[in-house]
Amino acid sequence: MAAAVRLGVECASGCMPRPCRYPALLCKQGSYGPPAMALELPTEALETSAMFFHRHAVTTLLCGLGLALLAPSLARANTIGPNCTGCNGVIYTLTGYQTASQLSTDQYTVNLVINASGWKGSSAYLGAIAPKIQGFTAATLISAPGSTWDWSAVQAGGTNSGGCDGNGNGFFCNAALSYASFNQVASASDLDFTWDVTDPSLSPAELASGYGVSLKAVYQNSNGSFAHTQLSQDMLLTPGTPATPVPEPATWALMFTGLLGVGWCARRGFLGQS
Repeated sequence: MAAAVRLGVECASGCMPRPCRYPALLCKQGSYGPPAMALELPTEALETSAMFFHRHAVTTLLCGLGLALLAPSLARANTIGPNCTGCNGVIYTLTGYQTASQLSTDQYTVNLVINASGWKGSSAYLGAIAPKIQGFTAATLISAPGSTWDWSAVQAGGTNSGGCDGNGNGFFCNAALSYASFNQVASASDLDFTWDVTDPSLSPAELASGYGVSLKAVYQNSNGSFAHTQLSQDMLLTPGTPATPVPEPATWALMFTGLLGVGWCARRGFLGQS
């Protein structure tokens, strides 16, 4: 029989004259053998259980650490469409970030990508676009479909069927100055806007967790008449990536540590067993 772990102390008077292999409380006065219902635990069983717990505890810890460290780098932009009310087959993705020169300031770069390749309807053009970032105090259009010269300067307010309307707290709007291929929908090219936005009420932590915003858009015919029910939807401004990111050493270290943790999980077969 396999050796057993000593779970008790020396037996009391009248028990076996050698160390008990069972809990002291189970030793009975005058008995010369183990209690009838005593459970003997082989040393090998306990050692195997301890090794199993230790191995999987370490693996679980590394898996959790790896996924936690990778989470920020795997963050995805908030997207609405193509089937929301007013989307009409169009997909909108809104992100924000701070460039190196914007760090430690209340300035942010906000990017809107409009995938209008799935547009449902007759030929139309994006007539005006208006994000709502409640605490903004200033906004400048720094890139746009065609060029910034093809769009009006930023105006406070949202949109109506005619374009920017100057109404709506927290909105800022840019209207197309003409109708041509640069703002035509149902094309293979995305409509890409970028603004430099000042918002003293927005913190990097709020942006990282998703900041509640809204978006309006109006589509028009080539003569400027209303082409479709305008978009008016709430969404989240979520972290994006600068066009030419240069990760800091600490960021590389976190991602490398996270990848090591996930790699360890895959090697141990932990993820597959889960």
